[in-house]
Amino acid sequence: MGVDEVHPDWKMFEQFVVEDLQDVFNFDGLISSHPVYVPVAHPDEINEIFDRISYAKGASIIRMMRFFLGDNTFKNGLTRYLNKLRYGAAFHDDLWFALGNQSMIENSLVHNVKEVMDTWTLQMNYPVVKVTYNSAGQITISQHRYLQDYNATDPGKYTSPFGYKWFIPFAYTTSTEMRFNVTSDDVMMMSKDQDSVAIRDSNIPTPNGNNWVIGNPMQYGYYRVNYDDRNWRALIEQLKSDHGVVHAINRAQIINDAWSLARSGDLDMSLALRTTEYLNKEREWIPWSAASSQLGFVGSMLERHPLYGSFTKFMQNKTTSAFNELTMNNTGATHLESYLRSTITSLACDYGIQSCIDEAKRLFKDWMAKPEVNPIDPGIKSTVYCVAIGEGGVDEWDFAWSQYQAANLAAEKSRLLAALSCSKETWILSRYLEMAIDANQIRRQDSVSVIVYISRNTIGRSLAWDFFRAKWDFLLNDFGTGSFSFSSLISGITSSFNTQFDLEQLTEFVNSKQDLGSGARAFAQALEKTKSNINWMNANVPVIETWLHDQGY
Repeated sequence: MGVDEVHPDWKMFEQFVVEDLQDVFNFDGLISSHPVYVPVAHPDEINEIFDRISYAKGASIIRMMRFFLGDNTFKNGLTRYLNKLRYGAAFHDDLWFALGNQSMIENSLVHNVKEVMDTWTLQMNYPVVKVTYNSAGQITISQHRYLQDYNATDPGKYTSPFGYKWFIPFAYTTSTEMRFNVTSDDVMMMSKDQDSVAIRDSNIPTPNGNNWVIGNPMQYGYYRVNYDDRNWRALIEQLKSDHGVVHAINRAQIINDAWSLARSGDLDMSLALRTTEYLNKEREWIPWSAASSQLGFVGSMLERHPLYGSFTKFMQNKTTSAFNELTMNNTGATHLESYLRSTITSLACDYGIQSCIDEAKRLFKDWMAKPEVNPIDPGIKSTVYCVAIGEGGVDEWDFAWSQYQAANLAAEKSRLLAALSCSKETWILSRYLEMAIDANQIRRQDSVSVIVYISRNTIGRSLAWDFFRAKWDFLLNDFGTGSFSFSSLISGITSSFNTQFDLEQLTEFVNSKQDLGSGARAFAQALEKTKSNINWMNANVPVIETWLHDQGY
């Protein structure tokens, strides 16, 4: 809110949707997630629950609450809360009561804020809202709990006091309205006790042809939205014919929801694939960021599969026109234009567009010739460094290492640290792994990041997994005592595991260790995610193969 006040041109609340809300959806869609509010009995348990749920989900449901209460009620309620409790300690119910009292004074939609927000803070996961509508101008909504894998076994550590039902603030727009700037006045609150809610409105168009409805405009609500196949196809056709009439946030939402619903089996993968068909026309960062995240997952699943070549051609087709138009010259770019150029450049080089690779190599070579003058724009440094080191040999790697040692800016050191993992030389990556745990070479707080970076390299994945197992005792002693980074290490190294062999190796390793330290929870999540990835491969690879073939790739 603060940055948005000073720099509205940065569109911070649009960034928020892809960087926080959609990002935490992935974690919170697991059976091994946890509620925002968790009582703890021991200090070590605090580290377990301070993660993306605390911060990104916490922020997302506050943003949702601000929406359904309205800006004025929200601000006045916060003022009431801060004044009443100044110089004192607070419990979360104090905030709900202050906002609820303010809501009663201002006669807002929700008076019992605690009743609503308890369903979002005291149970994990989130709902899918299914939207159906008929020719009588009626929308019907229903809800169910979303899980990436509905067959996953619930460990039972956290039980829902509400049977995984939520109070849901629902708003919508249609192809005849196309009004995305909804306010609290447009909100209808669905109770956790209602199986479905019917909304009658004479402005709802007949559900035929390419008429459509979009639920959750601006993605204010912390939930996914699903539709019948006809409405999905109408939305896809709208994106292909004139995507600009749909707000950028909802273009990102359509892509994120469709792919995530396909991942869980709630939607046919062929429809999710079609939401990306229009991307060669897209020139805003928010939808591209959402698409990049979803397609990045597909790429990580297929990178060792024979289908990867066809998928690469598809990605080249979608990014070539944008890359040719944007180029790698960032002069005069706005904040989000710079973000878009960074994303498109990364995709173009990752998927082998030769002009991107050649330009990255040229820029890096110029830097090597004059180390005191770096000609590479900060927005594309990560991509240029990675491409040059991946395409080069030990000379490029050693140069980047010397620049890392000399750099005095944290952001630059971080970029170089990641780029050094892009080498395609096995011996260089093995050397880098050993350096990662040598405190004389790399700071202890960066060790985990280096190992995870290497695991994301197709060539480095097996090296990092072998290294992790070989150095288990050292890593457990150094990082496994209540460290956030240890969980990140486990989840990072195993994130792209997607075969039965991967699962057997992971299970065997977990069963062989008596003490998993603070990694026990992360290993449970890794096992769940690996099983989910295997199911995804079995269910979706044949669909993707058919679709790519039909598209001519």
